[in-house]
Amino acid sequence: ALDWLRPFGDARMSGSGSSVFVRVESRVAGEAIVARVPEGWRAWCVRGIDRSPLLDVLDALRSG
Repeated sequence: ALDWLRPFGDARMSGSGSSVFVRVESRVAGEAIVARVPEGWRAWCVRGIDRSPLLDVLDALRSG
């Protein structure tokens, strides 16, 4: 999967390797890659976040 993604950018492995990703500049570019994913693979185009929503929940719990 990493080899397949490399032509689209700096392909990386997430965690223990159960998923791989490549950062793109636009949703249109991401959707174009998803449309070309080999049959039998699952792919999504998603927007990254800089902060886990779980941290917001924990902050709310601490502040009571």
